[in-house]
Amino acid sequence: MWIPEAFRRGLHVLKTEGCYHLFKAVYSHLYCDETYFLYMKALDGNSPVLSINLMDGMELILINSTDQYTKLLDSGFDFKNTIFRKRLKTSCKAFCLFENKQLAHVTWIALNNDGKKEIDYLPFKVDFDNGEICSGASYTEPKYRGKGLLSYTYAAIFSYLDEIGITKDIFTINVNNLPSNKAHSKFNPSIIGKYRYLKITLWERWVKIEN
Repeated sequence: MWIPEAFRRGLHVLKTEGCYHLFKAVYSHLYCDETYFLYMKALDGNSPVLSINLMDGMELILINSTDQYTKLLDSGFDFKNTIFRKRLKTSCKAFCLFENKQLAHVTWIALNNDGKKEIDYLPFKVDFDNGEICSGASYTEPKYRGKGLLSYTYAAIFSYLDEIGITKDIFTINVNNLPSNKAHSKFNPSIIGKYRYLKITLWERWVKIEN
């Protein structure tokens, strides 16, 4: 169920990142005033290859279903209480990096609108019927940050998307998230625009402020 899963996630954030990050995450559901880049990565069958050496014992696993997720849990994989079941039920797919069965990083892709709502609440449009998808909800465990895991994972994602015939990946990054923007610059995505997102409880506004 989603509520227990989200509660466990909150406890994990509190334990690993402290009260401030937990409060920020909860507060953002009620009020948000942030600026984002809207990116588009065109895919043409020539996926970028990055030479990033993973640590010994680290492996990349693509998770496609709740059954696969359950089997991994039963096999001793530790997902650090991240939210998986609800997203997988909407046909989202998770690209996960594990070190000795401990989750180090995860990035999600959504193949339909229901999935998009689970990994990125920002109200931008994705033409799922014509070869577009969106990606996001990336998370790296604190001790693995700064090691290139986001770049490594996206190289794998773009290779996978090429294989299944996807033409574009649409995604957002907060303008102040310098590490993520730097990581994505390696893939030369296009910036569709710069947007301000304002949310006050149930009211929201998504406004383009710069091309």
